[in-house]
Amino acid sequence: MTENVVKTLTDPAFLIALLVGIAVFATVFTLLPAFGGNQLKARMKSVALERDEL
Repeated sequence: MTENVVKTLTDPAFLIALLVGIAVFATVFTLLPAFGGNQLKARMKSVALERDEL
């Protein structure tokens, strides 16, 4: 059992696939806020409307 785990963890193909998966996750996680759009404009509009109501 442990022999298979050690063999898998030291397999170069497995390590490359693992590192590629981590790199893809990190890239998507980093770029995700850029696709969220600009929320400042909507926030400024809602603040201006609230100020007008006062």
